[in-house]
Amino acid sequence: MLGRPPAIHEDYCHVPLPSRLGDSDIDWDGDEFPTMFEGPSVGDYHLEVISFSKIVSQVLRDLYSPRAGQNLTSDLFNTKELDLKLIQWKQSLPRTLRFDLGHAFDRSFIFKRQRSMLAIKYHHLRALIHRPYLCYPIMRNLDDETDIALSQPNWALVSLYEK
Repeated sequence: MLGRPPAIHEDYCHVPLPSRLGDSDIDWDGDEFPTMFEGPSVGDYHLEVISFSKIVSQVLRDLYSPRAGQNLTSDLFNTKELDLKLIQWKQSLPRTLRFDLGHAFDRSFIFKRQRSMLAIKYHHLRALIHRPYLCYPIMRNLDDETDIALSQPNWALVSLYEK
């Protein structure tokens, strides 16, 4: 759903972002290309997916890299920061793409489809951000009974519960 992890770090890319204009907004027979565009555009979706992809990259780098999981305090801090970035991304979406707001009078199937895709991506990434902590309540209960330290999880048991 979220695609393959990026192979190139974003700091090495210096390509301008695409235009907000959709194909239907461009006069292909005319001589001028509009530089400014007011109001909602189907091109906004692509710009928002690009900014979303930057958060995906940070999640994969900070929570799913080989060095992740070595320091619980730092991982929890990263999780909180990444979750906050994701929520801020959602709140900064243009009104036509806000999937958490009502759109009773919007008749555009394109925007409806785009909102649905952004909602799926958002909730999937939110689940990925919090996934490393799903087994901690189980491990805490075992910690009380069998002296398994939370900082030294029983990974065989964790993998058993992940199936």
